Amino acid sequence: MAAIFRAAFPFNQPFVRQLVDQNNNATWKHAKSFGEGQLIASRRVCDEADNAGVRRSNSENGNPLAETISGMRAQLRKEKGRAGLPFFVGGHLWEKHSKKSFARSNNSYYESFMRTIDIESSADPEAGAFLSPIDKPPGLIMKLAFHFMGRRFGKVFTPLKVHSARLPTAFFLFYGKVNQLDKKLSLPAETAMLIRQQVAQINVCEFCIDTQRWASSKMSINPAKLDALDNYRTSNWFTDRQRAALDYVTELTRDKMVNRETFRRLAHHYSEREICEIVWLVASEHLYNMTNLGLNIHSDGLCALERKKAA
Repeated sequence: MAAIFRAAFPFNQPFVRQLVDQNNNATWKHAKSFGEGQLIASRRVCDEADNAGVRRSNSENGNPLAETISGMRAQLRKEKGRAGLPFFVGGHLWEKHSKKSFARSNNSYYESFMRTIDIESSADPEAGAFLSPIDKPPGLIMKLAFHFMGRRFGKVFTPLKVHSARLPTAFFLFYGKVNQLDKKLSLPAETAMLIRQQVAQINVCEFCIDTQRWASSKMSINPAKLDALDNYRTSNWFTDRQRAALDYVTELTRDKMVNRETFRRLAHHYSEREICEIVWLVASEHLYNMTNLGLNIHSDGLCALERKKAA
């Protein structure tokens, strides 16, 4: 499931945090230039108590969110015959036109923008989740999330429609933050993927098994290696180092405890930091797995969707 966040929501967390929604009732602040904090326009669409304004950092340059929102803005300009919709650059809301023109067009363009990102449901009604999917979530952040996922994969996946759409946006952002932390791991990406896949397979989380298999194909991991996970102790696909990690992961996930000999073998191959990273991968994968299992969410067929797209 972490792979879905990486692919569908590549924008930076510091930016998204500033748009935490409270029934469409907070403040968007728009900076006039990169070095200025002057307020040039505002509209009460988020809770001012929860949103102190959007701040920009140097790391947020080239935010992929800018491309998407600019595309929406261009589409609205074409439909309406004028510009004025604020757009995102590097985690900041910017107004291309003057304060006067923005104030004049703000209301109508905000409404048009919200209509643009209201997407229709693509969920299978027979999917079997315990709760019914929500097709049109409340709040700007979830609408954006639905839009990005629909644009990237051709559908909005069940965990967002069944689980995230029912909770305050802060919960959704926490799931995204878990994914962002994976980027700080010192473990090889392949090892991290094998650990997550092993945990998902033991827990029988079909959604996570499918999404991680899809992600592994993007990382050029041979699918035969994933197929061999059940026999990792004897398969030539795995190194002794990977076997030690998978022994530890398997015991921890299956038995909820680890014997000292298993830990000794792990410590022979991995540093103390790497051991703690392995524990993190197991723990955070359980967050995703239990979310899906608890609501009877099964695979959305991401691998099949990608094959269909490529055909």
